[in-house]
Amino acid sequence: MVPNKRTFPSGIKALADYVHAKGLKLGIYSDAGMQTCSNKMPGSLDHEEQDVKTFASWGVDYLKYDNCNDAGRSVHERYTRMSNAMKKYGQNIFFSLCEWGNENPATWARGMGGNSWRTTGDIADNWGSMTSRADQNDKWASYAGPGGWNDPDMLEVGNGGMSEAEYRSHFSIWALAKVWAGPLSGNRKAVVLWNRQGYQATITAHWSNVGLPGSASVTARDLWAHSSFSAQGQLSASVAPHDCKMYILTPNLPLLSGCGGCGSNGKSWPKPWAGLGTPCDKNDRNIFTATTKVMVGNGLWASFWESTWLDGLRPKDVAPKLYDISRKKMCSVQKALHNGYWISQLDISSGISIDHISQFAVLWERLSHIQLNPGMEDSISWKFSKDGQYSAAMAYSAQFLGLMDTDMNQIVWKNWAPPKCKFFTWLVINNRIWTADRLQRRGWPNCHLCPLCKQVQESAAHLLFQCRFTVRVWGMLKSWLGLHDFESVKASGDTTPRI
Repeated sequence: MVPNKRTFPSGIKALADYVHAKGLKLGIYSDAGMQTCSNKMPGSLDHEEQDVKTFASWGVDYLKYDNCNDAGRSVHERYTRMSNAMKKYGQNIFFSLCEWGNENPATWARGMGGNSWRTTGDIADNWGSMTSRADQNDKWASYAGPGGWNDPDMLEVGNGGMSEAEYRSHFSIWALAKVWAGPLSGNRKAVVLWNRQGYQATITAHWSNVGLPGSASVTARDLWAHSSFSAQGQLSASVAPHDCKMYILTPNLPLLSGCGGCGSNGKSWPKPWAGLGTPCDKNDRNIFTATTKVMVGNGLWASFWESTWLDGLRPKDVAPKLYDISRKKMCSVQKALHNGYWISQLDISSGISIDHISQFAVLWERLSHIQLNPGMEDSISWKFSKDGQYSAAMAYSAQFLGLMDTDMNQIVWKNWAPPKCKFFTWLVINNRIWTADRLQRRGWPNCHLCPLCKQVQESAAHLLFQCRFTVRVWGMLKSWLGLHDFESVKASGDTTPRI
């Protein structure tokens, strides 16, 4: 693959340098076929490594990889080939898969290294096309998150096919789609009140619909009107036909991140460290689940699938097959139980198995005796204290349950190694290296992403054991030592290699 000398007389590298000097990024287009969709330019099929090396040498930042002229070969084969090439030679290039959503790429594209994936066919510049793509992306919302995003196709704003109000809705919904999988940093919420009707309408978002405690007070920022106001319990607005209102909701009292925002009495915790945007990944949520029990009252804030409210269990653990096919994984208990809403959100379009049926029967039986109490708020009980009250001291003690005492000072300082290596090891063991995650928690400037892979937030665990570059180093060490079982720990809080 070479530049067109008429279109790019100085070459792509010179263009990339010019674009980068302006503080911008350069994207390039290719195809997982013999030719691109224009049928005039070559695709990258069977030349993946060669082309990725070329793109990287040019300084390309973004690759859109289309799906035309596939030569009768499967999507997974063709995109896996490019994925492998990108992992070898294109680690700094954003990988945008565009197979038009034919085979549900939201379920597999992240696993092969994709940074975004088209979930639909091409968009058109009209109201019907835009709204249909918004609806289709709602189905895949739970698969989006840092490092991998649903792609509802390009913005049509300004092309003339829709009204100003419709373009405002288009822009707002596409912006929201980027964070559809969860809240914003600092426990803020992005909310769009979208009027799809042909007449003026008042739209209300109750806190239970957006994952806030019912009594929470927030400052609402209207992103289009550039104004702010206070709200409690709900947010209402009169919205013109096909128009929208878009808000950022910031709790006036910080909520405890990742835990539903409530203490054992169901009230917001006014802790000074809450709301600082501390990362909460799958491992953190599993620890929280193992150490707490949720008592459901009115069911307004407890998560139907994620909270331990069902006899001390999470419904997602009781019926994992049903959880996998649920279109609404983030839903309150109250909403899920109302008129069997959780059942209506099960996607059975791909068929169901005997496991689905048996798990449905078990979950149905467990839910049959549940009665919500409208006069009582949901609450959390801490398992490691007699009165169920959480304390930092109890949480600290719980971290050491089941651990064996070892004298790490002896291991680090009494063995031979260059002093700087021993000192660095001591810092790692004590979680004292200044990685981006620690700097962010303190609100200090940081590099955000791992400096090696530039894909994931820099942390001690990622930098030393989880980064794709580090994994290769461990693999080389494994081969050199002749080890057969060598695994780096993936838990964010554990930075210890295991042999």
